[in-house]
Amino acid sequence: MFSRLKFRGSWRKIRSKVGIRSDRVAIRSHVPWYIKFGGYGIAMGVALAFVYIAVHRRLGDPFIEVLTVLTIPYTAYLAAEAVHVSGVLAVVAAGL
Repeated sequence: MFSRLKFRGSWRKIRSKVGIRSDRVAIRSHVPWYIKFGGYGIAMGVALAFVYIAVHRRLGDPFIEVLTVLTIPYTAYLAAEAVHVSGVLAVVAAGL
């Protein structure tokens, strides 16, 4: 009984700090943000993949080709995080 009351009190403190007005969190209000966050991350990864494909076609040295292939995920992640979209989805999209 005491732990339940303690949990409810701590939940009230968290809600007041975060700014949640009720016990229910509106998922529908966050769905467009998630779609935009993920969609732009995928678009960033695909765009960088096309850039690296164009660069890869012009390279002839195998050592430099390996270095460019290894930098694709890092570049995709850093570029996506710089514009505040999903870096993980950008890396996956660039890898595919």
